[in-house]
Amino acid sequence: MNDNAKLSERLKYYRKAASLTQQQVADALGIQRSAYAYYEIDKTSPKLPTLSNIAKLYNISIDQLVNDEDFDTLMTNRQKYDTEVTAGERLLNDSFNDLSPLEKSIVLKLRVMSAEERRNIVKELF
Repeated sequence: MNDNAKLSERLKYYRKAASLTQQQVADALGIQRSAYAYYEIDKTSPKLPTLSNIAKLYNISIDQLVNDEDFDTLMTNRQKYDTEVTAGERLLNDSFNDLSPLEKSIVLKLRVMSAEERRNIVKELF
């Protein structure tokens, strides 16, 4: 399996683990859903700025997204991993899933913003 295929699998895995749709991820990244879908089926690869935003979205490093050797182990031991998810992680996922579509969109957009952009938003709000 080539590195791009692994990347496409990782993109799909992290999106599903975050309980997000392709459309939600694409909206957060400011791209078309079809463009994101192409990443997941290994038809195209995201450029570095997009990879950076995807990593921010999932709160992981770019290295984890592209080169994580533990990912292969994770995939082979997925059932074991799924049963070891902490209660805190479940609570966070449940809390996120309780948000309205607009609230989810806001949270996802904030995730990919720079620290300066977030500070400016907070200044505007408060």
